[in-house]
Amino acid sequence: PSRISNTTGGANFVGSDKTVSLAVSPRDSSIIAVTGWPSVKVNDGIESIWVTMDAGDSWKNATGNILDGVERARPSGLLIIDFVKSQNHSSSSNQDSVSALLVGTTSGAYVSWTDKLGLWTRIGSCDQLPLIMVKGLS
Repeated sequence: PSRISNTTGGANFVGSDKTVSLAVSPRDSSIIAVTGWPSVKVNDGIESIWVTMDAGDSWKNATGNILDGVERARPSGLLIIDFVKSQNHSSSSNQDSVSALLVGTTSGAYVSWTDKLGLWTRIGSCDQLPLIMVKGLS
């Protein structure tokens, strides 16, 4: 999409020449995530992460706290991993699904959950995973 609106009515533009990465849930193709920023050509602008849970009818800005403490996060590689969570292991009727959204940045890989979009946690400490640019995830 060339125009993605956030839930507060504002807009940001992430188009085909500005999209860095796109991921689709293997379980539910209506869950899609994209990363990008307004101008790839001049490496400028505020980078962002956008997620749709309804095949693009609406989009939510999921950038959240991923930019905290860094000058440029440059979210790039994306990966969606689907999980089934159960509150009662003896009954499948209480099962619910959730997806983990992983994104590579200039300072490592981060994870956020589709039920808590925008709340990012770095994967591993600096002792476990160095501060290194992650461009791809698989």
